[in-house]
Amino acid sequence: MYNNQQYDVLIIGGGPAGTATALTLLRHQPELKVMIVETGNYQQQRVGESLPPLALDALRTLGVAESFLQQNHLPTYGTCAAWGSDELYANEFIFQLNNRGWHLDRCRFDAFLAEEAQDKGATLLCNSKVLNYDKQAEGYDLNIQYQNQPISLKARFLVDASGRNAWLAKREKVAKIRYDKLVGFCRFYYIGEDMPEDTYTLVEAWENGWWYSARLPNRQLIVAAMTDADLAGRYQLNTDKGWQQLLTRSTHTRSRLHTVTTIDQQQAWPAASQRLIRTIGIRWLAVGDAAATLDPLSSQGITNALRTGIFGAYAILDFFKGKSGSLEKYDRWMRESYEDYLETKAQFYSEEQRWPQHAFWKKRQTGIEFESYQNMKLWKSESP
Repeated sequence: MYNNQQYDVLIIGGGPAGTATALTLLRHQPELKVMIVETGNYQQQRVGESLPPLALDALRTLGVAESFLQQNHLPTYGTCAAWGSDELYANEFIFQLNNRGWHLDRCRFDAFLAEEAQDKGATLLCNSKVLNYDKQAEGYDLNIQYQNQPISLKARFLVDASGRNAWLAKREKVAKIRYDKLVGFCRFYYIGEDMPEDTYTLVEAWENGWWYSARLPNRQLIVAAMTDADLAGRYQLNTDKGWQQLLTRSTHTRSRLHTVTTIDQQQAWPAASQRLIRTIGIRWLAVGDAAATLDPLSSQGITNALRTGIFGAYAILDFFKGKSGSLEKYDRWMRESYEDYLETKAQFYSEEQRWPQHAFWKKRQTGIEFESYQNMKLWKSESP
């Protein structure tokens, strides 16, 4: 069915960044042939569930805001944080035009965006992966495994939306800059019927990291201990004993778990801030986590995926129109946006001064974490 077909744009990855790219392309140029190659089938659990109010602007740009609101994801009205002191303070959304965010059912949200992209004309291949590709003068020849069957395709342009592993950029030998070693250890719980309906995200700092917890649909709760990979072994966070010992030393996070039942064993995932040295190449660009990842403390991961997908699509549309420098403009925007993010990140971590001699905070408050950031300023004038 798909063998030897020609596509204008082939997107590697069907998460929010990839589907946002497809939606934007087809909204502005419906005649384009766009394919999304997704390794899963939107049934796998994905960490990353917070959507702040400003993300609604991106969904409006994609033309799916009203449909999203009809999904009735769990609302949240802000964050409570013990950061800089033992006391909780609230950071509410009351000063934003849309005064609520959402705790997402990620499987349902990602599937929703993929279905919207299909409705607009995108071809979606689930349970599939790109095996290899060859560059041609006007695009790429690709070999794809689709539901265990090999197919060959052609594409004029490729988009790397494959997540932090950056499948395409890696094969194009584009280096990454990693700014820290943050990793998350998380567990999922069922909430007891007598537990209050607390929809706030909770953040609580500890001597070598911070706790994160948030409500999920179906009376579930995610709890994550964030620290650096080289410090995690000290606390044995990959064991029940280590997890419980650290949890009992918390105050606010522990109190949130007084009537819960563990759903499954602990999971670990990389959460380091990193970006590609360049996010573009010959007839390709990277979006979302493939291009740059953000600290989960920012709660901007999904919003960043949507925004980079939108702006990446604009760059591709201009490229197809023959506008010179369109890809370079996108790459420059990505670099400058990431510089702003790093400055904000450094400022926020500097507000926690209770453990200045502990390795986690010392690295972030003495400038050690940001040595690579200083080098980034030299790349502004470099040709991608």
